[in-house]
Amino acid sequence: MKKDLLFTLLTWTLLASLVYLSLLYMVFYNWMDPDTGLFRDDRMILLPVVPGLLMLVTAGILYAFPISQHRADAFRNHLAPTKGIWLVLVLSAGTLLCCFTLDLLYCQLIDASIPQTYAETVARMSANAGRIPDDSVVNSFAQLPFFAQNIFMNGVTIILGSLLALMVGRSIAKPLVARLT
Repeated sequence: MKKDLLFTLLTWTLLASLVYLSLLYMVFYNWMDPDTGLFRDDRMILLPVVPGLLMLVTAGILYAFPISQHRADAFRNHLAPTKGIWLVLVLSAGTLLCCFTLDLLYCQLIDASIPQTYAETVARMSANAGRIPDDSVVNSFAQLPFFAQNIFMNGVTIILGSLLALMVGRSIAKPLVARLT
């Protein structure tokens, strides 16, 4: 993979990470109950799903641009484009790293209320269901940045978003090159 393509992809991963985290925190700050400081019960049901959907849409849209541009340039110059698996791997790994780092910095330097609120809301829901959560487990969970609290779902949706972007980028590039040449 060429250095300029790698730099372009990593730049787009940083942009997508910033957009994703901004949208995510904007949604979650609006979902907090001002009286209790916790997430409302009706919103808690959507809490595991919303980050995944936001990441899928953000990655699917934003990553289509560099992928389609790279493929269009390759076709225009009669070169073989980089294999899709490498694009997906670089975008996925870059996004995981950028999101985790930016979220960690945000939680450490600015505001850790979202991960704390999430941990407390999960503990309250467990107590309501008859399971008494261990306070040390809740406190340990609350210390993690929100992105790390849902790392499995985030990882899956980042990969799915990158695959979606690859399909969109491929479908955009060929007709675009045919019209330009």
